[in-house]
Amino acid sequence: MQLDELTPLEKYIQGQGVTYKEVLAKALASKLEIYYAFDQWTKVSYVLEEDFINGTVTDKTFRESPSLFEKEYETCELMLLSSDYVRGLWKAGTTEISKRTFAELFELGRPEGYVIAGIARETDDALVIGNLFVNPSPKPLQSAQDASGATKEKPSSTALKVIGLLMHHLAKSPKYASGSSPNKSQIKELLLDLAEELEVNAYGLSKVDERLLAEAMKYLETQKT
Repeated sequence: MQLDELTPLEKYIQGQGVTYKEVLAKALASKLEIYYAFDQWTKVSYVLEEDFINGTVTDKTFRESPSLFEKEYETCELMLLSSDYVRGLWKAGTTEISKRTFAELFELGRPEGYVIAGIARETDDALVIGNLFVNPSPKPLQSAQDASGATKEKPSSTALKVIGLLMHHLAKSPKYASGSSPNKSQIKELLLDLAEELEVNAYGLSKVDERLLAEAMKYLETQKT
């Protein structure tokens, strides 16, 4: 997805004669996509919340935490807002979106079990409303039936086993772990990042894959010897 293919959120709302919450509702229903376009180079640092709670690290020493991971974004890079972001914006209410800052926006979508330990950019209190864009026509998910009318099968047990094993392999890194289990939320973000990097349509990943990941983890438990 390229920036010139998207419509500024405010322009879309005015042009379509819809409300802000109607746009969010469509995003939650996967009928459109909302992107954040970075207006400057940014690096966001995350650390496990329990590291702060148990005193392992502080605001000044968070870089010493083994759970630290960081994500960098270039100017004009696009980030598809996951359902976590969209739900957070919904809770904020229609009057608050114009006041939402960068730091507040990223707080909505932080990975499960993590906290934002640091944000490196020129300013983290800039308003985000001007950097939100809409893709009103995302590519639809494939139908549950193919052209012949045959119902497509659910993921095979072998596929679930492969996914589950890969999740546990990723969980060897604190970045993709939540306690002793794989962090589904963070792995979901990895899939979104990979889709963007490889220029693969990410439509549906933010909504569907957590159910699939949970199913894979549950199935893997039944296969232990």
